[in-house]
Amino acid sequence: MSINYQKLEQRFEKIGRLENIINILNWDMACNIKKGSQESRTLEIIDLTQIIKKLLTSQRNQKFAFTNTTRTRNSQFLATS
Repeated sequence: MSINYQKLEQRFEKIGRLENIINILNWDMACNIKKGSQESRTLEIIDLTQIIKKLLTSQRNQKFAFTNTTRTRNSQFLATS
């Protein structure tokens, strides 16, 4: 497994953990939110969502994905040649 693929995999694991945190915050809003805390919780969810978007659309992420896609295509071409 290439280093770039491992980095890409780690990036998506991190994104998954952040999405889990958002799910917990949403659950908290639905079940346990105290009066006056909804605005703060909403802003926290927005901040985390923006972080996830940046991780998904970052140049580094695109580099990891492009490198792995190119290697996979080259490997498939060599295997069928």
